[in-house]
Amino acid sequence: MKPDMMVMLTTDSNIDRRIIQEADSLESAGWKVTIIAMPKTSKLFSNDERIIRLPFYSATEKNSVQLFLLCFYRWISKYLPFKSAVETLIRKIAWLTTDMEEFYLSVFRNVVDKYKPKVFVAHDLPTLPAAIYAAAKCNAKVVYDSHELYAEQQFSDLEKRKWKQLEQKYIGHCNSIITVNNLIARELEQRYNLHDKVYVISNALPPKNRVHINSKIFHQKFGLEDHAKVVLFQGGLSLNRNLEKLVESMAYVRNPLINLVILGNGPLKSLLQSITIKHNLSKKVYFHQAVTQEELLNYTSCADLGVIPYQATCLNNYYCTPNKLFEFIAAEIPILSAKLPSIENILNEFQIGLTADFASSSQISHALDSLFENEQILKKYKNNLNKASKEIVWEDKKFTSIFEGYK
Repeated sequence: MKPDMMVMLTTDSNIDRRIIQEADSLESAGWKVTIIAMPKTSKLFSNDERIIRLPFYSATEKNSVQLFLLCFYRWISKYLPFKSAVETLIRKIAWLTTDMEEFYLSVFRNVVDKYKPKVFVAHDLPTLPAAIYAAAKCNAKVVYDSHELYAEQQFSDLEKRKWKQLEQKYIGHCNSIITVNNLIARELEQRYNLHDKVYVISNALPPKNRVHINSKIFHQKFGLEDHAKVVLFQGGLSLNRNLEKLVESMAYVRNPLINLVILGNGPLKSLLQSITIKHNLSKKVYFHQAVTQEELLNYTSCADLGVIPYQATCLNNYYCTPNKLFEFIAAEIPILSAKLPSIENILNEFQIGLTADFASSSQISHALDSLFENEQILKKYKNNLNKASKEIVWEDKKFTSIFEGYK
């Protein structure tokens, strides 16, 4: 007997860990999963055989101008100063001239038409119209996995309004909705009058991904002394994450043993490197290229402290529980985070870290110095992390139960 088919849609090129975990869980429950994603743009991206990559030019002729503008923006933005006048202008033209609903429908339509699964899973808002369209053609169910509060990101007022209208138009057609934490679930329920349709599945890692390597990868790579302390930020280097303040804070840290490692890539990287040079921090701040998801926890576990410095510049940031939170927990390293409610709730409940005001470099440096001066509190966090890492895990059975009635 052939397994029932499920198709996941994502606009990611680098497939989010959450999507892979969902696919693994569903396949263990007897589904055959296909993931339709954007083209590869990096060697780091997954070679998972379940992933079908969209062709670079899969949009219709009607959308060829918009596609060209978006592709041109993505290409040119790599070579222009971030948030420069030219970069900002090209971005505005690319997005203001594009009907996002029609564009993403056009991008996915030719590929999804080839599949007739029992269920389509739309990962984040841009793929939802395509999932609804494809499901209607083959009488399939639709599950919407809202990884974040998509319409409340750091967009212009016009962009926010368009995304909200799009979500309002389609979300009521979904059979089930999944999101990453209780605050976002409550917001979706209240905003769209949803009842008993929103499930919370956190971004925690499966138990098999627990690591306890505690090696000296960063010490060896950057020539740090054995007793040096590593503060780690891992993830995309983009705006509204207080990364500039985090780097600057190292100029004010008193403890000579504290070093900052920034693991990842992104448009802000050159600016952060410039700040490092400006403040003469080349022996305190170190940059490491992004690594594959399979390698990541080996690196995470080598740090002494993980930082989540996000700014609450929009509702999405304020509500966020990013992957790195759960990666730090899995690697059992204490956490220093900005004051964001969902993260603060977890840190307080399990006593595995603390929050601080990341609005200024001096406040960040004070928090770092205070933490590493207090060996007792760090030891307590480490002990509690051993328990937390066993309790905060991927909810496999809860997740797969959502789909039991769709076979």
